[in-house]
Parts: sequence; C-alpha cells; structure tokens
Amino acid sequence: MHDGYQCDEVGLIRAIAVKEQLSAQCKELFRHVQLCSDDGHIPHNIPLQLVLDMKVRWSSTFIMLQHALDLLEDVIYFIQMLGLQEWDPEKHHKITDLELSDDEWQHVCLLLSLLGQAEKAQHLFSTDQGPMLHAALPALEVLHKAWSARKLVAKYSDFYNGLEAGLDKVAEYYDRTADSDTHIIAMLLNPAQKANHIRTYWGEDLLKQALTHVEDIYKEHHEAMYGNGEQPLQSAAQRITTGNEKLQALLGELSDDEEMDLSPGPSQENACDPLKPWLQGFHQYLNTHENLGKLSVVQWWGINSLCYPVWGSIACNSLSIMATSVSCERAFSSAGITINIVEALQCLKRLIKCDLLFHEDPMVISKIQDMDRTSSVAAQTGEEPGDGWDELIEDLDDMEAQVVDDDDVVEISFIDGL
Repeated sequence: MHDGYQCDEVGLIRAIAVKEQLSAQCKELFRHVQLCSDDGHIPHNIPLQLVLDMKVRWSSTFIMLQHALDLLEDVIYFIQMLGLQEWDPEKHHKITDLELSDDEWQHVCLLLSLLGQAEKAQHLFSTDQGPMLHAALPALEVLHKAWSARKLVAKYSDFYNGLEAGLDKVAEYYDRTADSDTHIIAMLLNPAQKANHIRTYWGEDLLKQALTHVEDIYKEHHEAMYGNGEQPLQSAAQRITTGNEKLQALLGELSDDEEMDLSPGPSQENACDPLKPWLQGFHQYLNTHENLGKLSVVQWWGINSLCYPVWGSIACNSLSIMATSVSCERAFSSAGITINIVEALQCLKRLIKCDLLFHEDPMVISKIQDMDRTSSVAAQTGEEPGDGWDELIEDLDDMEAQVVDDDDVVEISFIDGL
C-alpha cells in the first residue's frame, strides 16, 4: 500500500528497471551498489543489470520479477542512493515512492509462484531439442490443476480474478486441441508414454474413444502402404531395441506380473481378424514395453521404423509438428523491428558475401572486355572507337537471355564500387 491505495508491484519493478537503464550514470550507480562492501553487504563477483520486460510476453515479466527479487537488497539500496542524490523535494518523493514494502515484495513472491507454474509448463513442451508435442496436453492439465488448487487458497485471494482469467485461457487452448488429432497421436508415438497418460488421467472410456479414432488413422496409412493385405511383422528377435536389453530381461524375470512382459504382445481380441489385417501391427506397438534409453523420440523411430512401418509412417507426418510457435514469433518480431533500408542492406551484404549476385552471360562479359580494350587502344592512337556503352546497352536490351535497364546499370556500378 502506498498512501492508502493499492500499489502495482509489477509496475513499480518495471519503473525501477527503466530508471536503472535510463543513463550511464544510473547503470554505474547500480554497478557500484552491487560491488560495494559497506554495511556488511556481500559484493557480487559479477555485477548484473535489471531486466525490462515486454508487456505482451508474460514470460519476460516472470524473468524481470525473478531477477529483481534475486537482487532485492541491491534494488532497495539503489533506490535509496538515487533518492539521496536528488535535491528537489518533489523528485525525491517520486523516487522514494518506487521502493517496495515488505508486504509488496511478498506479493511479488506469490505472483512468481503462480507464473512459475506457467513457466514450467511452457518449458515442458517448448524445447527446440526435439519434438515435444506429446507433452502439450499433460502440461496444460498440470497447469490447470495447479492454478485451480491455488485459487482456493486464502493467500492467493488477491490474484483470484487473474487466476480465473488464466484458467479460462488454458481451458480455451485445451479445447482447441480437440479439433486436431495430432496431440493424441504424438502421445501414442512417444515410446516411453504411449497410452499411459490417457489411461491414468482420462479414464478407460476416453481411452477407448481415442484408440478407436487413432485406429482409423492407422488403417488409412496401412491401406496406403499395403492395400488390403497384411503387413510383414518383425519378430521379437529381429526388433531393434534401444534400452538396456540385459536390464529388461532381468526385470522380466524378477516380476511376477504378466503386464511386465517386455516381449511384443499384440491384443488377442482382434489381432488375428482376417477382415482387419491392420490390427496386429496396430496393437503390436501399443502393447510392447519400450525403453528410450538416452535416445530422443526421433532417434528411436529412426531405428525402429522398420519394426513398426505403419507407425513409422505416422511418425514422419506427426513428429515434425511444432508444439509451440514461440521461436517463430520471436523470429518475426525480430524482423519486424528492422527498418526496411537496414533489412535491404543486410540482404545485399549476404548476397555479395555468398557471390549470389549478377552471374552474367560469359558472352556479355567478353564483349565488355573487348569494348574496354578497344577504348584503351583508341585512346592511345587517337582514333574514335567503333562502339560505345550506348551501343552495348542497346545490344543487351535486344538479348532474350537477359534484360538490363537503366536501374540495373546503376546497381552494377554500385556493386562494382563495393
């Protein structure tokens, strides 16, 4: 609370970050604050700067708040030093108003705990190291559950409206996944997960519906590859595994549970139905215990696609789908703030460096060289040259292979000057 009204803690920290980056003098002061050892302050080995967020990216706000909280003592001392340096009472009061109270810093900690749940969920399926689409639905479910539980806790009562809006947005994104089959297919294509998450958290009824729908997709791929015939299946001895085979065998011997059988076990209900030749391959993969080991999902399918050819075909179409477009948005945002002339110069520099510009016809180059030699000889002998640049340009205009206008000539001259 400031002067009896509720304060915007995020706005205050944002204002402090702006103040710290306002001038070289402020940056040097904040650096000095971190390195000083007065009043028992432990100096930092490497001085840091505050981070300023982008209002359209909540993750940047999370980083800004976390960074300010990590430098809490330095931020408080920095504001106090700025206030002492200001002699004008009104400006001094405005600077000291930026200082957050203990209760307000506690609010920042609570907000960070809420945003931290979203940060974990986003990192779960936004890595660029491999396909993570299979983690999208579980991540949204975990985030929705975490925020729903905290909404009912008294200490988060100030964030109730924000949590309601956040939960509505998560539910909106979750409902949109129903329009696409890729999320469920991606979950099944993860050998370490398959249908376990759906079976555990969705229930048997939804699992049955999901498998029935995926079976139709599998059938389409099977018929495209084999027609109405039965696909050749790899035997257990031929199938390539990626985990520790000795460990798998040991676990199979130690366990008395039939469900721990690690050998291929297609469903016996419909696997041998002659009217549904695709079922055996469909259930063979789903009912086989796999071990990724240290391989990624893509590497695993690269090795085992011959064992499950139809599933491998589905994997080729599904694993390339991005779980999030954050990286693409960042690329477009970066290009969007580049003014046109700078962007054009960057493209031109790249083209010149890679020698991608002006690959002329050798006949044209030869004629230009002959023209230069003729002009040189004429200059030495005092004779008028037979042809000039005007004739050359007219000849180029008549050639069907290349059309050069006045602008191109100017551009060639500009490139030659470089």
